[in-house]
Amino acid sequence: MSAHDGKTCAVSFSLQPETATPGALVWTTLGMMKTKSMKTAWDTADTTADSTPGSNKSALATRKSVTFSGDGVSYDDAAYNQRVLKGHINNPGVATQYQPKAWLKLVYESGASYVGPFIITSLSEDSPEADAETWSIEATSNGAIAYTA
Repeated sequence: MSAHDGKTCAVSFSLQPETATPGALVWTTLGMMKTKSMKTAWDTADTTADSTPGSNKSALATRKSVTFSGDGVSYDDAAYNQRVLKGHINNPGVATQYQPKAWLKLVYESGASYVGPFIITSLSEDSPEADAETWSIEATSNGAIAYTA
């Protein structure tokens, strides 16, 4: 297995609700990103009881959530599609029931990928005086996220 740098990891989005059919989605590439991160976490329920052996705790996984975060350098070029996504986050339309929802796809050079519906929970745009303008987003899963190895 080879190591890869993050530059070859690609992010795409489709401005559709979680009820959309994955095979029918039209994907738009989100360009000029620096960092792309996907985190999977499970909620747990404590199953420790008086008959649990020793002083050990036990747990049961209950619900899974997947969080995407990413950032990039701000560009106005239509080819990077940043304005489209930022516009949707700030003014979601009827296609997503006026919610900042989108399907996200993260594909690694190895071919592994995450695909699924998300709700975008934050957008930050930074304009420092002596540096490039940047942006960052965070999104949390809003349905089943498929991971393909």
